This record gives sequence, structure tokens and C-alpha cells, in this order.
Amino acid sequence: MKKKILAASLAAVAAVGLAACGGNDEPTSGGDWQKDNLDQAVTLNFDVQYAGSAGIANREETYTDIDGKPINQGDLLPMWQEIQRLFNVTITDGCYAQSKDDQEYQMAIGTHGGKDDKGNQINVFSNTMTNIVSMAKAESLVPLDELIDAGMMPNFKKYLEENPAIKKQLTVTVNGEQHIYATPYFDGVDSIEKMFQMNVPWVELLLDGKTEFSSYANANVKARPKTYDGAGSGSHSGAWAYQPFYTEDINTTVATVNSAGTGLENVKINIPANKNIIAQMNAKPNATGAEYVEMFRDYIDEIYGDYIGNGKLWSKRSEIFTGASACYNADELVALMRIVSLNTKPLTGGTEQIVVMAPRGMANNRYVNILNLASMWGVRGLTSMAEQSNLYYDNEGKVHTAMSESTAYDALDNLHALYQDGLILEDFTKAGTSGGNVYRDNILKAGRQFLVYDYSASISEVDDSYQFKEMSSSYLDRFEPVLPPYAQWHANGSDDNSFTRFSEDSRALKNGGWCILSASSKEQVARAATIFDYFFCDEGADLQDFGLNNTSYRLAKTEYDSETGERKEGAGTAKMSDGTVYVVIGEKAKKAIGQWGSWTNFYRQRVGATFPIGHIRQDALDYQVGAPSAQTGLAKINLAISLGAMDICTAEGQDNNPFFKCIPTVIDMDSTIKTAIDTQVTTLNDLWKQDGGYINVIQYGWSNSTGGTASKQSYLDLFGNTNNYLKQYQTVLDKLN
Repeated sequence: MKKKILAASLAAVAAVGLAACGGNDEPTSGGDWQKDNLDQAVTLNFDVQYAGSAGIANREETYTDIDGKPINQGDLLPMWQEIQRLFNVTITDGCYAQSKDDQEYQMAIGTHGGKDDKGNQINVFSNTMTNIVSMAKAESLVPLDELIDAGMMPNFKKYLEENPAIKKQLTVTVNGEQHIYATPYFDGVDSIEKMFQMNVPWVELLLDGKTEFSSYANANVKARPKTYDGAGSGSHSGAWAYQPFYTEDINTTVATVNSAGTGLENVKINIPANKNIIAQMNAKPNATGAEYVEMFRDYIDEIYGDYIGNGKLWSKRSEIFTGASACYNADELVALMRIVSLNTKPLTGGTEQIVVMAPRGMANNRYVNILNLASMWGVRGLTSMAEQSNLYYDNEGKVHTAMSESTAYDALDNLHALYQDGLILEDFTKAGTSGGNVYRDNILKAGRQFLVYDYSASISEVDDSYQFKEMSSSYLDRFEPVLPPYAQWHANGSDDNSFTRFSEDSRALKNGGWCILSASSKEQVARAATIFDYFFCDEGADLQDFGLNNTSYRLAKTEYDSETGERKEGAGTAKMSDGTVYVVIGEKAKKAIGQWGSWTNFYRQRVGATFPIGHIRQDALDYQVGAPSAQTGLAKINLAISLGAMDICTAEGQDNNPFFKCIPTVIDMDSTIKTAIDTQVTTLNDLWKQDGGYINVIQYGWSNSTGGTASKQSYLDLFGNTNNYLKQYQTVLDKLN
């Protein structure tokens, strides 16, 4: 039986109540390290920040925190003041405040040799794991495993013992010896990171409306312009670009959550090729939006009708897309996107054209949101692109890269077709106003967007500023995460043609953490190790995620077991279905989230919390800052995964099948070899990197004449260059398995 991991759920918090918070453990070896003595005051110089926008000290004008205390420019932020109080330490801010981690690394380590701009030695440094590994190989870091052996980090020790795959990923070879040099940052563990999210009331109105949908069409029916300034229930003019993905008959069974939510029900699906909904729509390219709605309703009734009705799997058509028992494929999702695009007036009551899909903003790391849609066609490697170089395992443990898979290039063709059909925001690289959140803030929040692929907590947050603006319709208040389409993922090999739901967009080890510089004194090393270890017990994890333990930041003060450090159930906590206790955010903190624009702004810039330092950010935080509708959607995904209706990648994998195992974020490969093999695939990397040529392909196709990149065939001809590239990765990764 498969091991199921809860997705984006509170059960995935995996309460890090390990050993007691603080203190020491019995040493397993002598070593030269001395244990921490908290009676002795110590000063530590920190170079710790978040993407240049927030550090451990206030970088702006004086403000008043939610405890009513003024925080002057240069003052430590509240979370770090609490660390000072708890550990008898004076913390100084030695950060150069560069906007990118690589720039901070170059300034602090490369240019200034590990010293701040005043010439003081930096003791604690946070950065990417890639740069931390480089520092380790330069022998400028303290091996944390030696501190563990000296009994100084009991919580982190137990975490590594319980997560051997993570321990292997953190291990770095230096001069023939293996050590761990950093505590890692996890943005949640073994849960879905990004997901499909859609405007659920629009789906309900389109598919479940009691009145004939044609009655909603306004009189001003016209061709839909690509400039998105059309109005009403329009008609599509000319041939659709997107063609059926499933060109052959589908005769399959898909396991889905039963109507009671207690187990699985098998849905028998029979879709003749000539009945494919995209084929039907393409055969009538000039139909009105209302006509397409009726066509789609008839299709659903014919294909899935036996499962719709009172007492059946779905009570209404829309639940095929939005329920815990969701069961739809890529072509059906595209059909839904089409009918949304042609029915602005009925859905919004306004005249501004709906944007079917747009990235969160105009930024390189947001354009990937569009590329991530390729998962609807069962394409692997593209949802791990940003941090894992498009790599993934097949069921035999063989390493692949999307760069050398024809399915990835076919996906770009499909995305280009969706763009041509007006289903992706036109000119999404030219917002007029730059910013990583510009489309979310100006389209999604205005109630004009249907679909996203993104972090749930970043799309629908609990504060009023991110609730959807009411227009003349009441159908704008529920933007929910939904299960992904079923597809042929070939989890058990190329001959496995079954249809399943799967996501490789999993929260695993992030490319960030912090380390201790070896130029520090033994007293400084010991105190830094105590602080590092603190964040791997409940009390420390809660401080980093939720802020200070008082009724400003939390619903009530949290109590912790004096022996184990585990949080206790009480007035300021809630309990999950598996019995795990978590902290409930306080009302003052919720209000502050709204005032500061987002939960990330508040916690990182005003509290000094949720930094990409060594700790596991709890899913309980993401869950609580989401709007109620987001929580509803996450619960459905959660249920599907827990019951076995959906699979995800995890650090440990499942069923001894490497297909379900995440490729490590940081791979300890010899730098000379890494440079050599990267050179072999430079052209391919230029296409697939975050700001790569794939962006032009989605918008313009493969033709250079319209601003595109090289021809598709020119990339396919380069596939052979990946042979040695994959061979080298296979050699290194095999050592971790």
C-alpha cells in the first residue's frame, strides 16, 4: 500500500518537537568544541537577510510594532530581540543588504573575506546552499556534524536521524571527508508547493446554472479581441489554435475520492476521439460563448452523467473540476478556459474582458507560473525547473532532464496555442508597471482572472486587501486551489498508460540555509550552535514562524513541555485531524498583515520571522494566512492525497519507486565537472532557465521573425549533448540513494 503524504496540510507540519529546546546532549566523541554556557554573554555578527528586502534590523523609518514598542531604524526586529533575550547574546547586523544572494555572497565573502563593512568578522551567514557549499570547500565553515557529535545540537541531531534522505543531501565532501555545514531551510515539507487555483463560482455558474445560459448573453455579441477590452458573451472568430491533446479513444478508470470522503471510487471513463470536447469546439470555430457552454454541458452529461446527481459521486457538474472528487483531463480544462473567456458579462456583470490565465507578476520567477501549466499534459521536469535544473527520476531511478524530452517541447507548442487563443494574458512581459505581483494586484484582485498556478498563500491571503472586489456579481468571492487534471504520468514505466493525478511541485529542501564561519571564537560557535538548534524544536520553530509568544502575535500564549519542548494544546492552539497541535495567529497579527500588504511583508520586514534560515516553515502558517476559500480547496487536495487519489514527490519517495522521489535541490558535484557539463548544455539552459527563451516561444512560437528563439528542431538536435550531463548527475545522485 502506498505511503501517502498530506499535501499543503497541517498534518505535514510534522511537529518538530524533538529534544528539549536549548541545552546540550551527551557527546559521542571528544573533539575540540566546548559546550555552550548561557551564563556567559556573547556577541555574534549576523549577515542574515531575505532577498535584500528585509534583514534582522529595521532598514526603514521608525515604526511601532504590534506590542506598541517603537522600532527605530537600525534596531533589531522583534524576533531577533527575543533571541537576544533568550540566549544572552548581543546580535549585530553585518549585512551588506544586496538585492540578490549571489551579490551578498560576493560582497561579504568574496570581496571582504567574511567581514562586514566595518571590518568586523561575520560569525553567522545565510545564503544559498550552493554558495554555502563553496564556502565549505574553501574550509571557511564550522562542520556542524562535529558540534552534533560534541552533544551541542540535540534537536538538529534528532531531525537528521529521522530524515536520513535529508541528511545525505546536506552532506558535503571536503578533502575526502564528509561533513554537514549548514542547517537547511524548508518552505514546508513533503507537501504541494504550487497548484492549480480557479474562480470556483464561475465554474458553478457556467456548468450548473439553472437557467439556459444563452439568456445571460448580452446583445452586444462580437468577436473576442486579443486586447482584452471586449464585453459580454462573445463569439470566437476563426480557427482555434489549440488542438486535442488526446487524439485517440480514452477507455480508462480513474480512482477518485468517494462522495463521503472516506475512501476511493473508481470512475469509468470512455471518451471516443470524435467526442473529444476540443475536437467538437474546433469543428464549430465561430460559435458563441453561450453555444459553447451548452456544448460543454452536453459533453459532461454524456461522458460523466452516470456519476452526477443526488446521492452520486458529484451532486453537480462543476464538482468534476472543483470537488475533492475532481476528475478531469487537460482538454476538458482547456474547454473550460475557453467558455470562461467568451462570457465576460454573465460572469462579472462588467465589460472589462476576463483574463483567463496570467502569472502573478512581471518578473522572471513569475513567468514560470505559465510554464508550470505543462503539468496538465503529464510533462515532468518543468515544475521543478527553478531549483532542480529540470531533473527528475523515472521508476528505475534513471535521471532525466526535461531539456532532453520531446514532451517538454511539445508542451511549449501547446502553451503557444493557448496564448494564440487568448487564454494566456497577452504581452505578459510588458505590464507597463514592473513588479513580481503586478498582475495579481491589478487583475486577480479586481475579480477578472480565472486561473493561476501558484502558491495558495500568495494568491488568497486572509487580509481584506487581497479579497476579491465585488463588481455587479456575487461570483467573485471564492478563488480556490483545485486538484490537477488526470494524465498519463507513466509512474511505473513507459508501458504504464494509466491515468492518475500527480504533482512533482513538492516542498522539499530549499536552496537556502545558514552556517557558522570558522573564524569565529569557540564561544561564538557554541552560542550560534545553540541558536541554530533552537529552531528545530517546537518553541523555536513557532517563534520563527509566528513571532513572539504573546497575545499580540498569537491567539493566546503557547505553553511548551519543559522536558521535550513540544507545544501543548491550549487556548492559543488548534488541533489537526492527526492530533498535531499548532499555533493560532492572533487578531493583532492578522490586522497587521492587512496593514503591511501581505503576510510576507509583515513577518519578514516587521517581525524578522520566516527567513530562509535553518528551520522548517510550518504549513500551519500558510494555511492560516489563506482566505477561507483557500483553506477549503487545500482541504480537498489534502483529502485526495491522504486517501490515495493523488500522488506527490517527497524527499523519501514511496513504494520503493524512485519516480516519486524528489531530486535534491543542492547536489554536491565537483565544480570543475559541473562547469564542464553546464557548458555542454548552454543553449538548452538558455531556453529553459527562469528568464529563458521559453518565454518568447510561448508568445511568438519558434520563429525568429516574430521575436522568438531558434527553431524547435535546432533544440531537438542538441539532445545528444545531455548524455554526459545526465551521466555525471546520475553518478552523484546514486550516492544519495
